[in-house]
Amino acid sequence: MKYLVLLGLSFLAYTFLSYILLLRNDWALDAIAQFYPSVGQTLVQFREQALPFHLNTIPTVLLFAILLSAFFCYVKILRGQWVTIQRPRNILLWSLAFQGIVLFSYPVLSSDVFDYILNTRIPFVYGKNPWTVPAIDFPGDPFINLASWPRITSVYGPVHHLLTIIPAILGLNNLAASLLGFKLLMIAFTVLGCYTVMRLLGERNKTRALALFALNPLLLIETAGNAHNDIIMVTFMLVSLLALRKQRFLLSGMFIALGTLVKLYAVVLLPFYIFLNLKKTTDLGKTASLLLGFMVVMVAGGWFMGKESIINQLQLFGWVATLKLNSLPNLLNMIPDWIFTLPFVLFALFTVRTIGSEKELVAAYVKLTLVYLMFVVTLYWAWYPIWYLPFLSLLPITKLTKAALTFSATSSLQYAILFTSHRFDYTNPLWTLAIYAFLVVPPIGVYLFTNDGKRT
Repeated sequence: MKYLVLLGLSFLAYTFLSYILLLRNDWALDAIAQFYPSVGQTLVQFREQALPFHLNTIPTVLLFAILLSAFFCYVKILRGQWVTIQRPRNILLWSLAFQGIVLFSYPVLSSDVFDYILNTRIPFVYGKNPWTVPAIDFPGDPFINLASWPRITSVYGPVHHLLTIIPAILGLNNLAASLLGFKLLMIAFTVLGCYTVMRLLGERNKTRALALFALNPLLLIETAGNAHNDIIMVTFMLVSLLALRKQRFLLSGMFIALGTLVKLYAVVLLPFYIFLNLKKTTDLGKTASLLLGFMVVMVAGGWFMGKESIINQLQLFGWVATLKLNSLPNLLNMIPDWIFTLPFVLFALFTVRTIGSEKELVAAYVKLTLVYLMFVVTLYWAWYPIWYLPFLSLLPITKLTKAALTFSATSSLQYAILFTSHRFDYTNPLWTLAIYAFLVVPPIGVYLFTNDGKRT
């Protein structure tokens, strides 16, 4: 119980610290002042007073300490006996309480939510197509100076844009209301994801498994705090898995497509499902239903976007694929990308061959996603572990589980290393090496030098 309280205090400290970290961003302070002149002036004055107290160094150290404390408490909770005697509902309530704390933090670790807001305003406010018209075409928009990617069109699918219309309507030109609306949307999908995990766990002891997902600090900060839409994608993926278990193949395919129309990565589940169906039964009708459900939704999404939008987005994906950050291809930039991709494809084909049950399917998905994020992806962002976190809850505690959880911790903690690099010559390759090593060495060590555990 005490570690739950300490975890809550860690989130409270993070929420407070987020506004201290905000003071380092002159650009954001100027943009906030356009919404709330008196608040902006107060923040600037406070910033001037805080400068003598090492505004860059001390908050960065505190960020590392707070995140480390949060993950320490999280591990203690998972390993303790308290969690085993709780009802799943209690775990969900604690998760909601923590999300309620982080909800009031400023999204200082990522500005993606402002790009969401801006891209949703393009059709809603200006009546233009977000897949063909970039936000920079509306330089007078009040959110333009808060976004990081205003010069490119939206990289997200139509399901993302349809869902974000609601918070866009509620927020209009109000910064606080817009942030609150988008964060509440991600919290709602986090709760739905937790509920789906509970359904997938069935009659097994749900509490520790649910806590593994619902109390993970990276998940809570990146959804309730930074409002990343990855949680929408993975929730649709979880629902598709539940539908597959119930042999609702048409629905399963439809939900994979819904996830894909948020972010493309969801489509990787489709060949897993097809292979499992073909291995378990000779009834091709089930696989046909799965593909039909997928294609119906994808065609509807394509019709909604239009030909020009699809072509433009495919070209944009090609450009994004050339970007490199915090990854092995970035570290070894002189090596062609196919050198990383080809071994991964062979590894994926070998791994897929081992799938003979739902449990093996989930394990294969987690393993391949973890390997992809650690060694293959060119542009790595700290919230990408959300792609596999809920699926970890469906697996027993093994070296793979421990390594994947460690990677979620190092992904959060690397923010502090990244901030430190910005104080020096962050273009120096040694910083790239330091950040990448910090990300992957601990999970590799955990995988190599720990034993499989048992879930109680």
